[in-house]
Amino acid sequence: MGVRRGLTISALGVAGIAALVALTWPAAPFALAALASEKPPEILMDFDYPERMESAAFANRFKAGTGETELSNWLKRNGFEIATQSSAKRRYEGVPCAYTYHVEWQSEGGILRRDATARLAGYGCL
Repeated sequence: MGVRRGLTISALGVAGIAALVALTWPAAPFALAALASEKPPEILMDFDYPERMESAAFANRFKAGTGETELSNWLKRNGFEIATQSSAKRRYEGVPCAYTYHVEWQSEGGILRRDATARLAGYGCL
């Protein structure tokens, strides 16, 4: 009787897991896409849409007086496309949200003259 009861409990457990998988299966691709999505670095995520579209953390990290090379290296490491001598852009195609950023700076002699700005130029979520 003990073996039979153990098998019954095991069968019920397997049936419960199968039911859970069946119920959540339609959401599985979305969940996997969200987990695998590329997301912007945390330093860019301190915006407050639509009131505040610029990252204060980014401006604080790349203040006036910072070396332009330091900013340029950060942008390259994070996949930004340098558009001009003083701007870059990057789109993060993510699930559930996609983000587009424009970065601008002014430099003289390889040193930032003012804080660099990272502006959220596009934002959309499913």
